[in-house]
Amino acid sequence: MEESFLAARPVWARGSAGLLNDFIVLRGRCPLSPDGHSTCAVASAWPYRLFVDGRLAGWGPARGPHGYFRVDRWALPAGSRPDGAEIRIEAAGCHVNSYYFPDQPAFVQAEVVSRGAVQLATEPADPAVASFLLFRDESRVRKIQRYSFQRMFAEGYRSVGDLGCDMPAETELRPAVRLLPRRVPYPRFDRIDAVGVVETGLVRKLPDDEAPGRRADGRPLVKDRSLVGIGPTLRGFHEPELEWHLSDDAQRLAFTPDAPTAVAEWLAACGWPHTSRTRPADFRTNAPPRPPRSGLPLP
Repeated sequence: MEESFLAARPVWARGSAGLLNDFIVLRGRCPLSPDGHSTCAVASAWPYRLFVDGRLAGWGPARGPHGYFRVDRWALPAGSRPDGAEIRIEAAGCHVNSYYFPDQPAFVQAEVVSRGAVQLATEPADPAVASFLLFRDESRVRKIQRYSFQRMFAEGYRSVGDLGCDMPAETELRPAVRLLPRRVPYPRFDRIDAVGVVETGLVRKLPDDEAPGRRADGRPLVKDRSLVGIGPTLRGFHEPELEWHLSDDAQRLAFTPDAPTAVAEWLAACGWPHTSRTRPADFRTNAPPRPPRSGLPLP
């Protein structure tokens, strides 16, 4: 049994078909049902995030067989704003081979439906239906290394100040795709709060001209196959192309833990750390409940 959309058609940014580590943003505003009977259906070839009025509302897609794409149908919150809700979809187009997603041409197909009526859609054929606008997130670094051998790209973001990061781009209609129902449970997005502070201290990044090619402890930098093995069988950016070298930067960070008494004094005086300080928190994931290792509660 195949799925379908009422009005939405698949789209991507014009002229960027097959671009490595591409990334687009779809934005629109529409009314939501005040009794909570609104959904947002999304299909995509690569990972996407759905936000409603700035709050995470969906993450997908559920993966399917090569050449088929599953449709996620996210329940949206009840509408209360007279000017409607802001819907934002951030979508990647990685275009590399991996053990995570099949390498297929990027597209996004999405529509918001309230009580059977389409309120917002990607390139609807009906001019009476509002259309998503397409943007590029200028804060996101495109030429970045793979996250690992098995997965696609890591993520890096630059500060763009007060200018904003979404720049308008032209939308291109993509070929129709074969759709399937999701058929697997939806995530709950449970919130995990930190239970304590592991330690506090100073962190310093070695300047580029200080011990080049070396880690903070003096040993040579480790460069695994996902960084140096790029080629026909492992697609990605070659090391000289990279805008940022995240794995090199991480290895050149030097951490100096505070003494226990200094930790307590600093927590009492400063609260959250400043730029030159580090304070990893214990989120107690994948482990039974236990007290913080430092014994220090969060302020």
